[in-house]
Amino acid sequence: KTLNHKPGDEYIYSNSNYNLFAIIVQRVSGMTLAEYTRKYIFEPAGMKHTQWRDNYKRIVSNRAMAYSRSGSGHQINMPNEYVYGNGGLLTTAEDLLIWCDYFLDGKFGTPSLLEKQLNTSPFNNGIMHRYAAGLFVDTYRGWDYVSHDGATAGYRSHLEAYPELGLAIAWLSNTSEFDSDTLNVASEVGDLFVPVKVPEPVKPTPRSFTVSKEKLNNYTGWYRNTRSGEGVKLYVQNEKLYVSRVGPITPVAENIFMSANSSIVEMNAKSVLVINNSKDSVYFNKVDSAKLDEKIMNEYVGEYYSDEAEAKFYVQVKNGKLVILQKPKTEFQLTPTYKDGFEIPVGTIYFERDKNKVINFKVTVGRARHVEFKKIR
Repeated sequence: KTLNHKPGDEYIYSNSNYNLFAIIVQRVSGMTLAEYTRKYIFEPAGMKHTQWRDNYKRIVSNRAMAYSRSGSGHQINMPNEYVYGNGGLLTTAEDLLIWCDYFLDGKFGTPSLLEKQLNTSPFNNGIMHRYAAGLFVDTYRGWDYVSHDGATAGYRSHLEAYPELGLAIAWLSNTSEFDSDTLNVASEVGDLFVPVKVPEPVKPTPRSFTVSKEKLNNYTGWYRNTRSGEGVKLYVQNEKLYVSRVGPITPVAENIFMSANSSIVEMNAKSVLVINNSKDSVYFNKVDSAKLDEKIMNEYVGEYYSDEAEAKFYVQVKNGKLVILQKPKTEFQLTPTYKDGFEIPVGTIYFERDKNKVINFKVTVGRARHVEFKKIR
């Protein structure tokens, strides 16, 4: 019922927008997305091994099953759903390369849609962002490139093209274990084939600046992201200031710190301003830390319902811990952060009160913020 953020302030990917596009195609053309793309894209381009997963029960010849790591082995992890448009393209690496040639040669659309699809627009702060119409547009080693990746269940995909080099790289996997920060196959392969045209800019080395222990300790505590409700902890370790999930930040001027990825952190009396690499400014307000005892935990206990998500959750106390349950057996522990704020494995939950009585909680995950669940019992 509410926006994730003010339009134009930032970028958050939206699956639902692409599902709506699929519906628009059907209403305008009178054909399903699967029928339309087969006639106007796959066949003209010569993509003979590409179709949509519009029926997950259909047997597809030579289809690779998807797996995920489970302990020392694997288990099947398939996307058993009819929804497609946001994803669900069944294809081959060879067909993706055929698509790249067709698309980048300007053959898609009459006249070609290439120029419009590669256009980007500025954020409200004037900084250009790199997401165009369903494509990331950027430079690497001095070369312009377009790319996109995809993930569903155990499947992973990545497609990138460097028009000036006449190079395209298509990578598909039926397991998710090769696209992590420690081993990203698509990125490693790209490094082998993309020469250096312009060296990457050298990250500035933070200059030395000394901050007293007393001042560092004054910065410590919990801070709340004003956009998402996420809690972030600042603490001192080995005479350095640390940010949870970020690591140490280095003082470079009075009240100014720099993180390892060159984000700027400006400290104020009751808030923190973070300016990230894309020049986006995010504020964090200082808040009280959580103090959970049996009485306080029981204030959260109850049944909660969201008419947006059409879902119900139960907050309970189990073995001295606060947990959230979705029947029949989905259960997460609520890990306290700031007062009334908690972390769960998939995001952030914070409770709201009216005259000190808990009336609801709101959930923020990667692509949706502040989804409300009202306390009904």
